[in-house]
Amino acid sequence: RQVQSERDRLLAASRAAANRAAATPATAADRADSKAVLVSDAARNVNTPSGFVTFTSQREAMIALNTRCSADDEEFVMSLPPQPSDVIYGDLAVPRVGQWLLASFGFCCILILFWCFLPVVVILTSVTNLKAIERHFPKMHMFVDVHPRLHALLDGVFAKMALVMFMSLLPMMLMMIFHRFYSLKAHAWAQLKLQRWYFGFMAVYILLITAVGSSLLAGLQRIYDHPPVVFGILANALPTATNFFLEFMLVQWVSLGVNLTRYMQAVKYLGLRPLLGTRRAAELAEPEDQDYYGIGGRSARSALDLVIALVFCGLNPLITAVTLVNFLISRVTHGYLTVFAETRKPDLGGPFFVQQMWHVQFGLLLYAVLMSSIFYRRAGSWGPFLLSLSALACLVLCIARFSRAFSWERLPFC
Repeated sequence: RQVQSERDRLLAASRAAANRAAATPATAADRADSKAVLVSDAARNVNTPSGFVTFTSQREAMIALNTRCSADDEEFVMSLPPQPSDVIYGDLAVPRVGQWLLASFGFCCILILFWCFLPVVVILTSVTNLKAIERHFPKMHMFVDVHPRLHALLDGVFAKMALVMFMSLLPMMLMMIFHRFYSLKAHAWAQLKLQRWYFGFMAVYILLITAVGSSLLAGLQRIYDHPPVVFGILANALPTATNFFLEFMLVQWVSLGVNLTRYMQAVKYLGLRPLLGTRRAAELAEPEDQDYYGIGGRSARSALDLVIALVFCGLNPLITAVTLVNFLISRVTHGYLTVFAETRKPDLGGPFFVQQMWHVQFGLLLYAVLMSSIFYRRAGSWGPFLLSLSALACLVLCIARFSRAFSWERLPFC
């Protein structure tokens, strides 16, 4: 209503100014003053640095989308808008300087979160193995002695399940930082940012922590002082972790099955039903946690599973079969939940898939570096190592082409 009233007032003032100009010739200075008067304080209050433009023709929309209005690419930015119901309108009013300052604070918070999570993950994986549990709980030792066949099963489940449960808290913390410090403009874009950072955290905490050990700084310092040492670190550490990741992939089967039960919605429903009744309890039990069960979180976890299979397929081929079964279970589980059980999630039309392709490129790069490291340390000659380096160089060129040669955000238009 404020915009409409201001528009009507400006139109009336412009018509009056035009009538006066027709009756009395005005100088250039008078015309400039009249234009300045038209933009009142009320008009400035309703103006924002962002806006939406609706086109009646797809051709005109594509022409405008591919038009470059200034030499500075950041001065006038045009992009495809998200769905109207998904827009965060408050973020559209934040000026560019404010966005930059808040994003800087948000990046610092993400770094603090990274270094705070690291010791917890290391301690968690060390105290949740079966030997440590038997040492602190003698009854568990007695139970394993009575049932020796369960020793291998429990030894492979405890640490991996604890790691999966603890990492499930990470999306919530990241989304709190994103919504507080970043101008996201849409909830789907928040999911895309979550996918990028969530995968990075898991790649370090789950995949690479076995390579650098419990002291990340010490490992990075060794690599910085002598870069070729990275080949020795990977060749010594990652091949010994194949059984860990094989068991980790088996735990993913259980995690997908638990997600299929929607246990959190069931707990909320059963707890609220005696107090509020069946219908109201069913309404309050929904929706599911969008941070963990959103498109961004699920895309990051699926990409990590594929990356683990790619990295270790040469060292333990059995992990490929286990990962294939994991994706089959994921297809059935997510296919049912997304279509029939969960709330409808906004999509961006492809960025989540493209981001997954970048994560796969990272997995291929890590696989090439790992195999080069093994050849560097264990091969009897330089031939296998040089051959793997040539494959690594070819992969780098393919990644560079992947980043610049494909136009996926906007289809070719002429």
